[in-house]
Amino acid sequence: MIAARSGAIFLVLCACGARDDDSTGVPPDTGPRVVSQVREGTLTPAEGSLTGQETWSLQGDVCRVSYDLRGVAPRADCDICDWAWDLVVEDVNVEVDDACDALPGMATLEGEARAYGYAAAYMGHFPVLAVQFEDGWGAAGEAHLDEATGILAYAWVMDDVTLDGGE
Repeated sequence: MIAARSGAIFLVLCACGARDDDSTGVPPDTGPRVVSQVREGTLTPAEGSLTGQETWSLQGDVCRVSYDLRGVAPRADCDICDWAWDLVVEDVNVEVDDACDALPGMATLEGEARAYGYAAAYMGHFPVLAVQFEDGWGAAGEAHLDEATGILAYAWVMDDVTLDGGE
């Protein structure tokens, strides 16, 4: 509808009979969907130790878990790494839990042992977070080492997970 007033033209929008998405009569999509899981964090070295924080989340912010990483001992068996550590997960905090049961290993996260490392020039080119997988060490995600502080920041896009409908 167009209305004229004092020589100006105003466009008047009429939402007559319009409904929001929740009242259209069309049921929401409740089928399974595939989402990415991401781990992002920092590792901070100190004299003879390593500490860190990590957030594990699912795309769409349907699950977000944060926790501390405590260095247990340095590792010398990572051929691709500049340095590597055994770590343990502590102080797990579930921040958003609409689908955290879809995270593999969520039930046993507290106290989980991990091995992370840093490779400054993986394959001769770029810095990565290295992780010890079942079959050995490999690149897991992109990394950035702050040379001034020694803090390593990383992001690791992991395997996708399938959420059941309604999540």
